[in-house]
Parts: sequence; structure tokens; C-alpha cells
Amino acid sequence: MSNTEALQMNLSPEWKLLLACARTNMLGEDFQRVRDELVDTDLDWGHFTKISCAHGIAPLIYHSLRRSGAISLLPPAAAETLRSSYYGNAARNSLLYDELRRVLKALREENLEVIVLKGAALAEIVYGQWALRPMSDIDLLVRKEKLAEVEAKLVHMGYMLEEHGKTKEYYQEHHYHVVFAKSVATAIEVHWHIQRPIAPFRIDIDDLWKRAQPAALAGVEALVLSPEDLLLHLCQHAWKHNLSGGIRPLCDIAETTNYYRKRIDWKKVATLSSDWQMNPCLYLGLWLAREMLGARIPQSFIKRLRPAGFNTELLDWARQRLLAHGENSPVFPDLLQLFWKGRRLKERWAILQRILSRKTVAGYAADTSASKKAYLYYPLRVKHLLTRYGPTAYALLTGDQKTRAAAGREEDQRRLSEWLSSGHQ
Repeated sequence: MSNTEALQMNLSPEWKLLLACARTNMLGEDFQRVRDELVDTDLDWGHFTKISCAHGIAPLIYHSLRRSGAISLLPPAAAETLRSSYYGNAARNSLLYDELRRVLKALREENLEVIVLKGAALAEIVYGQWALRPMSDIDLLVRKEKLAEVEAKLVHMGYMLEEHGKTKEYYQEHHYHVVFAKSVATAIEVHWHIQRPIAPFRIDIDDLWKRAQPAALAGVEALVLSPEDLLLHLCQHAWKHNLSGGIRPLCDIAETTNYYRKRIDWKKVATLSSDWQMNPCLYLGLWLAREMLGARIPQSFIKRLRPAGFNTELLDWARQRLLAHGENSPVFPDLLQLFWKGRRLKERWAILQRILSRKTVAGYAADTSASKKAYLYYPLRVKHLLTRYGPTAYALLTGDQKTRAAAGREEDQRRLSEWLSSGHQ
């Protein structure tokens, strides 16, 4: 039995249908598969629309069901939920692309080069329709030495820098982008890199600029990442969020490999991945996209990329994390370190020292001068811990099966996150 067949056997009818529809390049057998899944009388349409929306792919699901001619087979309420998501996203993205057009034109007038990142590049080029790929803001990559000029132009256009109590100098030293906003609905993330300075990858941003390719976005000439860099960036971005973004990041990876399938240089992907030291998250991202969404990635390439001594349990943990996106679960900040099996006393004591440290407790002070008397705020810290985490801690200690099962999944996710950040080649 193949991995794909095993995965399908363990999925609910709702997830089988969702994964069948989560693609733009549906073929004849895909349409038949969708119709077959719709015949399942046990399908919970409320749950189906809920997970479609929670994972940010409801517009894509509506598009596929409409193309397959199956949208009329859905209950009216489910069809309307998906339809509203599709047209609502189309309207919002239309506004964002109008703003993107204005910004790109303004920056071109100042001879400021821009690489359009993530959603805005994916929706128009890779997905082929603005309505199919939701985006919350516009991401632009500029050269770091041009930040002041870019900021001046955006401010002139009515944007304001969101500092959140930090200086521009702080962001430039410790971060990789700043946010400019003009309204609640319009925000632009201006990047000078694609990762934080402390991230484990070794990405040469100058080489990324050299490989960038011209493209027309919102009717304006700009730059986008090369297919190889885009693929690596998508996997790196999924790693940054510890696979907590649900299925949509996988859809981005799958759509990218399908759209560029005749242009991707897989040898270059392998070389860049090794140079960036990101083989683990590239392997995991590509494997998941291929097995769950049928991405057109050469099996031979994935086999060569697989790290030596790879623990196959990681694949199950990754799938669980993806499928659980949007579901409510108990809060486990440091509780697992304190109460979960297998922890040494020294480890538990270190956790207690951290969560009750003077610096942490001083954060409850209304002003910095009061932080000198941090001991006065210990009751507030203890009250906060008991209120937020007490019920979960009690359930763990008393052996509640549902909580312990959730704790087990959380522990698996911790191991997955550690592996993704390990730099294991």
C-alpha cells in the first residue's frame, strides 16, 4: 500500500473531499473522485465548510466544485458559505491589487527595485486568478540600503510605519521587515530579507536578487522570485510557522510545482537547499505536498533529498499538525515540561525558575520603576498561571484521557519543531 493510499484510509470523508478539491489543475479522474466523494451520505457539510474556511482555501474549494459541476449537489447552506468566501475574497483582493498597482508605479518612478513576495505573486501568476488565494497584506522585498527611500515614498502616499513600541533601528537589527498601514484593510510588509537574523538558514539575499525574474503584477512590471527560490521560500515560510498554517501553505507549494513544472531546475533546488541548510523543511514540505495534494514533484528527487536516518514518525506528526489547524485544544505552554512523563527534576526546576523569574514577574508592573519591587507582583503572576493553565494542569495530573491525548500530540509537535530547526542534513 502506498503512502497516499494509507493516508486516504485514515481521513474523514470531509477531508478526502477537501484534498480532492484543493487544487487548480483538476483532471478527469479528479472530477470523478470529487463526484465519488459527494455520494458519501455520511459527509458533514457543516464541518466541511468549517475546515475549508479555517484553512484559508474556501475560495479554491468553491472554484473546484464549480468546475467539476458538483457545486449544485451541495446543500444550499454549504454552497452559499463557499460562494460567499470566493466572491468576498475576490472583492478584497481586487482592492489589494489596486493598491499594489499604485505602490509599484510609485516605486518605479523612483527607480526602486521591488520583488513581490508570497500572496500577491502567487494569486496572479501561480493560481492564475486573484480570487483563489486569500492574502491579508502585500509583501514586498526591497534592498536594505533603499529602505529610507521606500519609506519616504510610502509616507508620501499616506502610509504610516507601525512601530509597536520599537524603533526602526531595532527592526533593522533584529527583524527582517516593517509594516506600513494606511487603513485597517491595507497593510504593506516591506522586507529587506526573508528571514530573521537568528533563523538557522543561510540565505544569501544578494544571490536571490540576482536570480529574480521580471513579471507583470497588477499590470505593472516588477520582479518575482525565481521558481527555485520561490519553492524554497514557501517551505521556509511553512517552517517559520511550525506548519501551523494548515493546508494553504501546502497548496502554495503544490500549485508552484505544478505551474513551473517544466521550468524548475531540480538540481538547482537541491544545491540551493544545501547552501541554505534547509534540507529538512524542504523535504517535509515537498513530501507533504506530493502525498496530500498530488503535487508534480519527481519521486526520485524526494528520495534523494530524504535525510539519512530519517524518522518516519515525523511525517505522521506533520500531517496531524496540518489537519488539526483551527481546532480548539488545551493550552500547553510549559505544562508539558513540568508535568509530562520522562522529564528530569532538573528540567522541571529550570522551567519553574523561568516562568517565575524576576524579569517575567516584573512585566506585570504598570511602569518600569515599579519593576524594582517585582516581588509585589508575584501574586498577579501566580493568579494568571492558575487561571489560564490550572484546569489543563489539573486534567494532566488526574489522568484525563482527552487532555493526555492532546498532550501527546503536542509533545509530537515539539519534537517535529525541534527536528525542523535542527539543521540536520
